[in-house]
Amino acid sequence: MNDKSSEELSATTTSEATIFTDVWLDSSIKEEWATAASIDRQNWQYVDYLVGHESSWNPKAVNPSSGAYGLAQALPANKMSSTAEDWRDNPITQLRWMDSYVHSRYGSWEAAVNFWKKEGWY
Repeated sequence: MNDKSSEELSATTTSEATIFTDVWLDSSIKEEWATAASIDRQNWQYVDYLVGHESSWNPKAVNPSSGAYGLAQALPANKMSSTAEDWRDNPITQLRWMDSYVHSRYGSWEAAVNFWKKEGWY
């Protein structure tokens, strides 16, 4: 595991030069981001499921019809600014926001995934 700060991780993983390909699906990057976002390891499978289905792990994913944005597909996107000002470009900020949202709305990552499986959204 890497000891980079969230700012360094964001800079190295979301640079404009990076093309969104399989690198976003690399489990070591997912683990670095989840660790930096202080998400409990026991929830990683649920995080992976939701983020994978919502944004394919692309922190700059935009839903063309709704405008939902980022790893969590937040709508409106700017509500992630409640976590930090770098929400547009920092996957760690996005995951921190998502973690807070999931716990406040569903109580747990597992419950959020169960809801998603039933409804097709969360």
